[in-house]
Amino acid sequence: MDAIKGAALTAVTVSAQGPPDGRGHDRETCRENERRCVGPSNPALYYRCTSGKWVLYSCGNGFQCGKDNGFGPGPEPRPGPPRGPQCLAVRPPPACVNGQRRCVGSANQGLYYLCTNNQWDLYSCGGGYQCLQTGPLQAACAPLAPECRDGSQRCLGPRNPAGFLTCVNGHWQSQSCSFGDSCVNIPGDQINCRVGRRVRQRQKQLCACVFRGTLKSQQPASLLHTSRASSNSILSTLLQTAKTKDPITTQWHGQPTHEERPDLVRKNEVTPGITKEEYETRRQNLVSALPKGSTAFVFSSGTFFVSPHVFHGFRQNSDFYYLTGWNEPDSVAVIQQNSHASRGYTLTMFVNPKDPEKEVWEGPRNGISAAVSMFGADEAWPIDEFSRRAADLVARIGDKPADEGYVYADLDSHNDMWVSPQCKELKRLLKRDNLGARIRRLSPAVQKLRLIKSDAEVSLMREAGRVSGMAFTEIIRESAPGMNESMLQSVFEHACKRTLVDKASSSSSSGGTAVDRSALTRPAYVPVFASGEHALCMHYVLNSAPMRGGDLVLVDAGAEYASYASDITRTFPVNGRFTDAQRDLYSA
Repeated sequence: MDAIKGAALTAVTVSAQGPPDGRGHDRETCRENERRCVGPSNPALYYRCTSGKWVLYSCGNGFQCGKDNGFGPGPEPRPGPPRGPQCLAVRPPPACVNGQRRCVGSANQGLYYLCTNNQWDLYSCGGGYQCLQTGPLQAACAPLAPECRDGSQRCLGPRNPAGFLTCVNGHWQSQSCSFGDSCVNIPGDQINCRVGRRVRQRQKQLCACVFRGTLKSQQPASLLHTSRASSNSILSTLLQTAKTKDPITTQWHGQPTHEERPDLVRKNEVTPGITKEEYETRRQNLVSALPKGSTAFVFSSGTFFVSPHVFHGFRQNSDFYYLTGWNEPDSVAVIQQNSHASRGYTLTMFVNPKDPEKEVWEGPRNGISAAVSMFGADEAWPIDEFSRRAADLVARIGDKPADEGYVYADLDSHNDMWVSPQCKELKRLLKRDNLGARIRRLSPAVQKLRLIKSDAEVSLMREAGRVSGMAFTEIIRESAPGMNESMLQSVFEHACKRTLVDKASSSSSSGGTAVDRSALTRPAYVPVFASGEHALCMHYVLNSAPMRGGDLVLVDAGAEYASYASDITRTFPVNGRFTDAQRDLYSA
């Protein structure tokens, strides 16, 4: 949500043909000092013709763009006779209590009031969003969703050429054309999927894949003979589950949840073993440790690629995971101290939104709504919004006194760690506004909190240690001359997973079904399996040589369980028996 401060937004300039307001002005040449309102989604903003070009301005706090005979009491960015809409004063609601929010009204659906210091300040939800009154004195920003007629359709536009909306029960639902096709609007509020090149073979392969699954016996005809003009495209059909007929991507999340995997995540837990309350306590402890008025920017890990289309397995940044539990790449969490908020801070998250066409290839995402409903964010926005909203936030930080506007973020690479594009953008904005003196590193503050483990964390660490210990017992038993070091590594990793599969029991609470928690473990780091002279290397990780009888093998390996790591190093004879010299050395 953006605070409107009344300054002219002179940095935003559009072409001389007119502002892109969708009303035909793009074909007109503007006249000097002519003004036009941006529209209901941004009622405080207007365009003004300056030197033959449209320039975007803000009416300022307490004003909105509207029709009047004079320019009214609002700010006048440049002298000259008024033409067109003017800035009008907006009447604020009565006295308030800090933290309360009220929408301005239907005529200004993009504006709302926020009570700060017992006074109402006017804010804007931003382009494409509207204010919704969620309670007597609570409001939230939500995407604009125009009313629709059941059965009507419309394409999403050039940013998503294959996507379109279908009206179902008075609400728009997102759908998509087939792979490689593009959506085209046709008369009668309908769409048509235009056939793209090189897609037929891809569709055949995709259909064959589904036919080998459970859908083959249920609806093969609908898959083979779906009309391209129909909203039930091949992609949409493939995204249907046999049980509910709802899109898969709206039912699944990008990580285990209690609703989907109660065997891994218990009720009231955000991640395995860690509750909502514990994540809340972690953020409150961080806020309490920072100076007054501080803002913390926490950046997730990214996706790393072996080659242009082959990626490594994802592992979340430990500090980001510790504070949010969010286990997806390309995300940002902004934690702001706020004495008026009920919990002493506000959490805003920028994440990847749901995208059915991408999710059918890459797997499901948590989505924006889950960031609020499941992970405790006050607000959540698409990651593409970070640059624009971070610019406004940095400007507000610059308005604070020097001792109340510290920015905590890890902006530079340490130990060759990856730096996200959003991190680089924040660094640029802070440098632009000359706020370098207010920057502090965040990781020391977070890692100081991580030093002291909670009971839940200790339990997870013990389980990681137990899994690794069982795996070490297994590799000592399986080790033999002639076996390759890499094979012994595979035995270790398999043993870690097998340890987390509880054997089925007819008397168990699961009704005789084995509980498989193997998805929660992976190697905690690149392991060392060094036999013979390879053990003389400080960190030998090739793990590629055959092991010889009479040699020792040094193993430095550990399992990670639910993102908590273990680390064990042992040396033992390849053939299971120490020589006299080896025993003396081992026992020294």
